[in-house]
Amino acid sequence: MTIHSILLYLDFDQDESYTPQKLHLRAGSHWQDLQQIMSFEFLEPKGWVTLPVSENGSCIRAHMIQVVSTQNHQSGRDVHVRQARALGPRECTLSYDPLSNFTSDEFKALSSIR
Repeated sequence: MTIHSILLYLDFDQDESYTPQKLHLRAGSHWQDLQQIMSFEFLEPKGWVTLPVSENGSCIRAHMIQVVSTQNHQSGRDVHVRQARALGPRECTLSYDPLSNFTSDEFKALSSIR
């Protein structure tokens, strides 16, 4: 699977000490060969937080992604992540786009599925 970035929904206002402060992102083909690819540090995050899988914005290929919390705010012991998403690269596989004739803003907003 090709992965471009990971999105996490964190809320310091509601979770306080349960909010992660330091995260590590690991990727591999199975649990025995996971390699740490990125590290992140947050200061009271609120809302969607984007975790890119590489520094230059490129994608990686992996079958397993592991997000590890190594430190929480206020030395908390458990972690609350309200929602998580893994995003792949945007690609257009159609050489001819039959929807290109439509020009309304409402239709353009709903014309593609990611």
